[in-house]
Amino acid sequence: MAHVYDFKVRQVPDFSTLQRSSLAGGGQLPILLADNEPGSEIEHPMSVVILGGVITSTALNLLGIPALYWAFERKAGIELIP
Repeated sequence: MAHVYDFKVRQVPDFSTLQRSSLAGGGQLPILLADNEPGSEIEHPMSVVILGGVITSTALNLLGIPALYWAFERKAGIELIP
């Protein structure tokens, strides 16, 4: 039962996920906006990929994982997240 308690404590989405994601995304914005600068031929596409990954991982953390927990709770008939 200790592992169920750990899931309850650690897997609740909170605003620290949004804070980390906004910090990582904000750091990529200057590179993303400098499209026609010299040397941005490599950095611009890389920042697009990084920003897309940050947005995707944030969405999965805030929406996908709780949805999976909800589906497994319904199937198993137990409550993992209070």
